[in-house]
Amino acid sequence: MVEGVQTQHNGRFSSFFGHLQPGVPECYESPPSQRIPVSASKKISGCVNGEIPASQLPPICPDRVSHTILPNQMPIPTAKEKAPGGQGKITGLDCGPQLTEDMQKEVSSALGPGPKEEILSQAFKMAVTREDMRTLRDSHWLNDTVINFYMNLLMARNQTQGYPALYAFNTFFYSKLQSGGHKSVRSWTKAVNLFAKELILVPVHLDKHWSLVVTDLREKSIVYLDSMGLKRPEVLAQIFQYLQDESIARRNVALKPLEWKQHSMAAEEIPQQGNGSDCGLFTCQYAEYISRGQPLTFSQQHMPLFRKKMVWEILHQCLLEPRPPSC
Repeated sequence: MVEGVQTQHNGRFSSFFGHLQPGVPECYESPPSQRIPVSASKKISGCVNGEIPASQLPPICPDRVSHTILPNQMPIPTAKEKAPGGQGKITGLDCGPQLTEDMQKEVSSALGPGPKEEILSQAFKMAVTREDMRTLRDSHWLNDTVINFYMNLLMARNQTQGYPALYAFNTFFYSKLQSGGHKSVRSWTKAVNLFAKELILVPVHLDKHWSLVVTDLREKSIVYLDSMGLKRPEVLAQIFQYLQDESIARRNVALKPLEWKQHSMAAEEIPQQGNGSDCGLFTCQYAEYISRGQPLTFSQQHMPLFRKKMVWEILHQCLLEPRPPSC
């Protein structure tokens, strides 16, 4: 089991990108689904803690876990011995997401039979239908509605629980930026001061594959995370150019390229998928862990559990809190 070693940032969080070196920048998912706007959204409710037996949580797969989040200077986490036969305490993964038997019944009901157009959750001026929720079944490909709703849950969590100031772009943002440049997406941030944030997330959908770009404005770093180990320097360059254009347009301040670090994470640096259907799951979990300053201590084996966890979280419009590392 792997537990991340991290230093304190602002008294509480480590900086995800602090050890990147300056320099020159270096599966399969479904096509976008139509989002369903709603006139009113529910108020985000509080979370309920539950438990899942240790024997039901897949052990961390040592050869799939990232032993370092950042290259070169990132401290190497220590490994704890696994209990034989899946018994005993579960470490790593913040001791795992927590689902009671009743919560699992809710998940099964949401994924089960029913009208595909039935709305199961609505917030953030979005609605998640039963058809959308079913993309979280088994090895189905996640659609835009599920990913966008989840990114909004991350932003809401960070805003209210003291985590780093976070902004996550819609899944359609990058394709729009790619085709039309800054002018085509300038209105997307008319009510948002990006440069008042600490972390910016950009889900990227290219060639039927999901990946994630994370910008840390504290460290002036842009990082690309891909669960199939792909490197896309052109994506990093596009995001930097967007930030440059946005900074000039909103603040009349030009960014200094030599002060910014761009890096595509290698396959051995971050958890990788072991099938052709979970890149959307990995993208969401990269975002979830990074947005609360945690090392990426999950693996392919945890994806079935993460699917159930995400169903419950979307239903209740609330992210489950991990148990403390001492559990």
